[in-house]
Amino acid sequence: MDKKFEQFVYHIYSELQKFHTIKDNGGSINELVIQMRCVYNYINDNQWFLTMQPNFKNMTEIMLLRHLNYEEFQHDTLFYLGEIFGIFVKTEDDEDGYRVEYIITTKGVKIYLYFN
Repeated sequence: MDKKFEQFVYHIYSELQKFHTIKDNGGSINELVIQMRCVYNYINDNQWFLTMQPNFKNMTEIMLLRHLNYEEFQHDTLFYLGEIFGIFVKTEDDEDGYRVEYIITTKGVKIYLYFN
């Protein structure tokens, strides 16, 4: 298990470094989205690590929730929130009768989604 643990940490660190390198070198938003998918696909494929490391699980959810602030990442972010955490978009009527979308985090926090 120690070897598997080390491999996960090394791989996720490597993928995050690639993301930051693309960002620091002025890479395109498309390159960043593709690299973000690599990071979260790896986490999704290795959810055992989230079970073993609750702090990493919390950090991963927080990172995904922060990605909701960026229009280019919103679609993928909602996909990974569903895949990894079982967080799916819900709708309700607001006080004016309009349908609004929201999610509820694993901590029970309701976040309304506002997309352009």
